[in-house]
Parts: sequence; C-alpha cells; structure tokens
Amino acid sequence: MWPTSEQELLLKAALFKNGAAQQAWRDLRPLMERLLKDRAVEQLIPLLYRNLVSQGVRDSFLENLKQHSMLTWTANQSIFRCLRRTLPLLHKANIETLLLKGAALIPLYYQDYGARVMGDFDVLVSESQFDNACEVLEDERWERLSHVNSFDMRFKSGLHFRDKDGITLDLHCHVMNLVWHKDADRDFWDGATTVRIGDVTSGTLSHTDHLVHACIHGLTWMPYQRLRMVADVWTILFHVSRNIDWDRVVRISGNLGTTIQVADTLEYMSKSFGAKIPVAALRSLKATQPTQKERTLSEIPMQHNSGRPIRILKTHWAIYSEGIAVPELIPRILSIPQYLKFWFQTGSIWKISFSLVGKSLRTIGYRIGWHHYDHSK
Repeated sequence: MWPTSEQELLLKAALFKNGAAQQAWRDLRPLMERLLKDRAVEQLIPLLYRNLVSQGVRDSFLENLKQHSMLTWTANQSIFRCLRRTLPLLHKANIETLLLKGAALIPLYYQDYGARVMGDFDVLVSESQFDNACEVLEDERWERLSHVNSFDMRFKSGLHFRDKDGITLDLHCHVMNLVWHKDADRDFWDGATTVRIGDVTSGTLSHTDHLVHACIHGLTWMPYQRLRMVADVWTILFHVSRNIDWDRVVRISGNLGTTIQVADTLEYMSKSFGAKIPVAALRSLKATQPTQKERTLSEIPMQHNSGRPIRILKTHWAIYSEGIAVPELIPRILSIPQYLKFWFQTGSIWKISFSLVGKSLRTIGYRIGWHHYDHSK
C-alpha cells in the first residue's frame, strides 16, 4: 500500500529541505519523464516545483512543471473564493462549521495556495445541523451529486454538492469515513480551533486532530490519496510537531477504533522519511489490540471491490453493522431495508431488485474483463 521507491524519491524532493531535497532530485531527475505519465504523481508536481525552486535548484526540466504549478494556484484561488462566499451563508443560519483537509491544511501548514492540489473543499457540520445546511446550500443553487433521496447519516460521512461554476463541496456530518458511531466526532468538536481565510473565520480541527485525520484519510487503494497523505502528514509535522499532543493521538485513535491506521502511517513516516515520532506514542498505538470489526473496517478503504461479490457483501455488512450499532438481532434484521435503500440510492424498496440486477451484471463484467477500472487515478 505504501509508495514505491521512485515515488518516495519524488516525495523527498518535494518535501525535504536543503541538501536532502537536492540529492533526491538528482536521483529522481532521470526518472521524471516516465513518472509524469503516472496520474497519481500529478498531485505532487506543484509541491515539487515550489520546493526545489525555493531552494535555488536550477534545471530546465523544472520549467516543464511551472505551468502545472500555476494552474493549481489558479484553481485553488477559485475554490477558496467560493469557500469565502459559502461559509457566511451557513454561519448566518447559525450553523457551526469546521474546515477539513485541504481547505484547512493549505492556510495552516502549506501556506502556499499553489502547493497542494485541491479537487473540492470539505466542510463539517454537526449531525443535528446537517439537514439545515443542505437546505441552505440548495437555496443557493448548489446541486446534490449523489444520494438525493436516500442519504443516511448512519452509513455515510457526507454529501457532494456542485455549484454553477463547477466547484464541488463535500458537506460532512462525520469527520472520518467508516467511523459513525454515537459521539464519534465529539473529540474533534471539543478540541476545535479556528482558521482565518481572507475575511472569513471558521472552525477547524486542532493540530493534533489534523494529524490523526491525515494519517487515516489517505489509506485507500487509490495511489494519489496515499501520496498526498504522506505530503500532508509530513507538512503538519514539519510546521507544528512541537504542538502535537501525542497522548491525545493515542487516545483519539483508540476511541475511533483506528489505531491500526494511525500506527502504520506514523511508523512508515518514521522509517521511510525520518519523521520524529515519539517512541512511547508509537509503542502505545501498536500495543492496542483492535477488535475484529475494527480490523475489517480498516481494510475496507484499501480494497478495490469491482468484480469481487464476496468482498462487496462483506464491505456492506461491515458498514451496515457500524451504522446500526445495536446488538439485538431482531432490530438489526428489521433495519436491513433501510440500508438497502441507502445502498441502492432509491427511496423505494421495490426498485431495489432492479438495481440489484444491474449491479450484479456490472460485477460480472468486471470479473470477466468486460469492464476495467483505471487504478492509476
């Protein structure tokens, strides 16, 4: 699941300072023509360009990367302008917001609007205010992109919206994917701080909680997210390592049932990039014994399920079990139709059978090679 040796060279050239970055670039330079064909690598080109140029590296090849970096800066400026227009609408409706991922990481840690690629911006609101926030956005002509009639906060962390200019917003009711149990977000809200973007102020996660979130969010089967995760974790540690509450890292990871992901990520960062992770914190994380459900939930994002019906069923059973969270058998069985409506994105239980046939045919198509998924994305 971790970056390849060539991708690690790219990350070191993009993240390290002084001689270490320049040495990584000398080793990386002969490989760049081929690496640029990897779509996942595109995520790091703006950061690579800016880091090397800021350290005085002169190389004609860097001119090839300059345009990509400028395009990232321009696209991010549009996203942040939209963010500054949108947050006051939610605040005016007395909806408290926390900015997540790039929307907070760029102003707090990267401190360069062209250094990190953003596809959208992410806003967290509480479960109790989620429906109201959706109404505010729709009144402003934001369009829901999925789960129009069947969204259920017990089974998904948020909804995607798009505005008239094509900018997308992820509205979250939970911080973490696959961690939706009661009070799962309480620690994040209790520890929240603020971030200022232009003339707009919003809540956001604490430094420690941003680190925990970054360690978990990027552990997926999608290569571009894994590369971006390493960059995010390194950048947070580089700027605020002295402000990280490592006891809180251990405690929150345990409360969320995510010690596997956090321990693996921090251990990788220590071994491969020399990140200074306290030995005691890493030992405490690795000493925690996860439950079987926690192990299953940790594996879900790292597996691509197309063409694998057994894995698909196991995934949905794990999501369903996490969302329902009641031990009694009868209530769990009676809640299955509610989950099926969510899974098949329909408000009608009668349409599920037709959707099931369609999904089954697509699964067969992946299995026998009629359909293919681009794993480089």
